[in-house]
Amino acid sequence: MSIKYQVMRANLGAATNWASAWKACKAYKGEGGNEGDWRLPTQRELLMIWILYPQLIGKGGFTTYSTNYYWSSSEYSANLAWNMLFINGFASSTSKTSSYYVRCIRDL
Repeated sequence: MSIKYQVMRANLGAATNWASAWKACKAYKGEGGNEGDWRLPTQRELLMIWILYPQLIGKGGFTTYSTNYYWSSSEYSANLAWNMLFINGFASSTSKTSSYYVRCIRDL
């Protein structure tokens, strides 16, 4: 877990599978970062974002999370990865072929 990181202000496009989410974060350039600076948050970082997100809403254009699941970079197994439901903080592992939303981060 990085000590200091920036969270994207909005979702990165539509829901997608885990591999595409990983690649989309690596390819993203914006909000002060370059291609290769951004990544999927770890499971622990995603939890920290969920804990702190009420304080982030409306600051610097930060948009609210929906009632959807978000990918983390943390793998449970070769075919499963961790995700989180932001309405209640429920974390689970699911098939990497499922479609969930992406909110990338970058280390500062």
